[in-house]
Amino acid sequence: MISFIQKYGIVYVFDIHGCSSKYGFDIEIGTNMGGNLSCSEEELNWIITHLSNHFSVAVDLFFKASKKETVSNYVHQKTMVNCLQMELSSTVRLAKIYCI
Repeated sequence: MISFIQKYGIVYVFDIHGCSSKYGFDIEIGTNMGGNLSCSEEELNWIITHLSNHFSVAVDLFFKASKKETVSNYVHQKTMVNCLQMELSSTVRLAKIYCI
């Protein structure tokens, strides 16, 4: 994965997971409290704002992507690209959602 990112100039990695709806959000974005990002706060806020138009979004509450063995943390440390761990609740994964 690291060589692929470097070879093709990838600037974002989205590590997508599923979680229970018991947490109270539709999508949580784990950034390691910003530690897995190289982009500006405005760029992250743009992503959050646009997701929030359709979903309830949390950031770094339960799933922070802070452990060194998480894909987001590991890949960011090796490449410095923006890595976001995205937890999709069962409500989102099981719904029939049509977004334009």
